[in-house]
Amino acid sequence: MHKKLTFSEHALIRMAQRKLSESDIEYIVQHGTRYHNAGCLFRFLGKKDIPDKEQERLEGSVVLLDSDTETVVITVYRNRAEAPKEIRSKLKYRSKAAIILKPNPLRDS
Repeated sequence: MHKKLTFSEHALIRMAQRKLSESDIEYIVQHGTRYHNAGCLFRFLGKKDIPDKEQERLEGSVVLLDSDTETVVITVYRNRAEAPKEIRSKLKYRSKAAIILKPNPLRDS
């Protein structure tokens, strides 16, 4: 038996936008593959994680949970491009390679 999930306001908004119910989220958390990254717990529901055909519409869904309690849903999103690479969210924007340094005009004076 798993713990009762609680949902952040942001998660509820994202669930409505993506047409996901609380029972869909519980299914993803129960059957999805676990990943830890950036201090959070990700649950990714890939094709191999879906035992029954009725839930195929959930393929590629990701649930982001608070890693301390594992019961607080922070957000949900779809990533049908076969996610992992440790959960492909916005890492490219945070990487050092993506930082563009511009000269500081105040520093030259």
